[in-house]
Amino acid sequence: MPSHQLRYWLNDIADKGGLPVDTLTRWMGRENPRDTEAYRFETADEKCKRIKDGIRAGEIHGHISDLYFSLPVDEREVFLESQVESIHFTPMGICAHD
Repeated sequence: MPSHQLRYWLNDIADKGGLPVDTLTRWMGRENPRDTEAYRFETADEKCKRIKDGIRAGEIHGHISDLYFSLPVDEREVFLESQVESIHFTPMGICAHD
């Protein structure tokens, strides 16, 4: 394992373990917390969860979010689970796949 790969791994473990970004930034010898943010890695399931949580909280807007809030409350989760099974990020936004 190259030494830089070990840094990626340690950064990931500390991040997922809840170490605050400012502390992690100092620990990794970086000056800017944005540099630390660039090293955040998520599995496909983690990305989907973050997007679903953002839609539920009203923090993510778009077609799927509009449809989600237009549905009766008891149908929203079934809809969301069927519409956000895989995602990827594009320069124009988030692309969700059912």
